[in-house]
Amino acid sequence: MSIYTRSYMRPEDGYSSRPLNMVKWILITLAVAFILQNVVEVWIGGRAGAALLGAFSLNQANLSRGLIYTPITYALLHAGLLHVLFNGLGIFFVGRALQERLGPIKLLEVFLLAVIGGGLCWLLISTAMGRHYPLIGASAGVFGLLSLFALYYWNETVRFFFWFIPVSLRGKQIFLILLGLQLFFFLFNELAPHSSGRIAYSAHIAGFGMGYVYFRFLSHRQSLWETLRPKRAARTRKRDPRETATRQALGRFSVNLKTRPAPELRKEVDRILDKINTEGFGALSVEEKETLDRAKDTLR
Repeated sequence: MSIYTRSYMRPEDGYSSRPLNMVKWILITLAVAFILQNVVEVWIGGRAGAALLGAFSLNQANLSRGLIYTPITYALLHAGLLHVLFNGLGIFFVGRALQERLGPIKLLEVFLLAVIGGGLCWLLISTAMGRHYPLIGASAGVFGLLSLFALYYWNETVRFFFWFIPVSLRGKQIFLILLGLQLFFFLFNELAPHSSGRIAYSAHIAGFGMGYVYFRFLSHRQSLWETLRPKRAARTRKRDPRETATRQALGRFSVNLKTRPAPELRKEVDRILDKINTEGFGALSVEEKETLDRAKDTLR
């Protein structure tokens, strides 16, 4: 009998064995928001439509009115199909790689951190320059993901297509090129006194910086959800008290398959599978993944 047919390989009641796909849900959210935005613009339109959509964009007036949610909701609105399409493609290609490495919850955390940081940075600069047009778009979040991706693959070669042209760059080259371009346009477009452009390069740069902050200080810590979520004892199905006590006593440790007996290995596999159910496969360490891979050939 294979390890995958045993009882501890089956999900608990009320829990799915399939990890959460945060990339999919971010894209669905942006797509639904874009559709609703166009419905409002087409079917309501006029001042009423503009006021409704304007309540979700970011500017000084909205925050002064107490709309404290706008540093997040501005990312749901976009200035056309190409705007949302390019942001969606960035999230799709970069987000999948990061989700495997971080897990879905941490992926959402860095995306929201970049959105909020980028929006507030742009707000400070635009207010100081006396510009009061609203900010929309998820580009700051995308640049946060791009920054984190480049940092994780700093010395690795990344191959992709740019306008149907195959390109091979190291992570550090991607990081420096993106940062350099955004700084250039920030200085000579957004900060230019007579510029009429409304692309928020300052938000891009701040989002990019938030990706670095997450990589440097937050990526190796528990996610906010892990810190605040209820204890596992609140799950609907109760375990055998002896089993629970054994797992708590085991804690987190590595397994040497050559020296440890099968019963102890099974207990460690149980713990890893519980972690997959609650945090997703992407939250596993390299050692935990290797333990599962070896266990499938050891436990029969």
